[in-house]
Amino acid sequence: NAAFTLAEVLITLAIIGLVAAMTMPTVINETKRKQDTAKIKKFYSVMSQAVLLSEQDNGSAEDWIIGEAIRDEEGTLIGSTKSALDVFNKYFAPYIKTISLPKSSGNTVVFADGSVVYLGHGNCIDMHYDTNGSKKPNSPGYDRFDFLFCDKNYNKEHMGKNKYFGAYSEVLGLKYGREYAKNLCKNNPLHCSTLLLMDNFEFKKDYPYR
Repeated sequence: NAAFTLAEVLITLAIIGLVAAMTMPTVINETKRKQDTAKIKKFYSVMSQAVLLSEQDNGSAEDWIIGEAIRDEEGTLIGSTKSALDVFNKYFAPYIKTISLPKSSGNTVVFADGSVVYLGHGNCIDMHYDTNGSKKPNSPGYDRFDFLFCDKNYNKEHMGKNKYFGAYSEVLGLKYGREYAKNLCKNNPLHCSTLLLMDNFEFKKDYPYR
């Protein structure tokens, strides 16, 4: 009777294993990127909604007191007149759900899905959003994406008129187009949130950081 030899079976299994080894990393990465898309899209929506809800209690976001950056004689940021965490606690925390929110120190906010925001303070409130928290790579453009909240002094520069929360360089992407936003992202991953925003937070094939 016709049948496969043991050698033929082993060779077939070896080929299947080789193909699987070559394709699995791509499949896993694509799955992770879809998860990242869902998280970033949710974060952007939740924070935008929080601004609208907070305005009902705290007045227009353009007049929120978020403090000012403190710089040395060379213009290097050395501090701020108000804690970024204090700003978050007052204007955002009551309107979003978090697992943990430091009350007196630190700069980390952990969301219910395990993602994390690391807060900073320059001219605006910097929100460095990490889709998987402390897990690696913890690198801008890969799993960490930058957003801003700005008051009336800087919102037009970063987000545009009458908008106070958004991507890091949102106004530039909207003004000059996707190719410009992609080059910004490629040259400085802090700007990648703008490219993702323009792509509905999906990681297109030409996204610079796979």
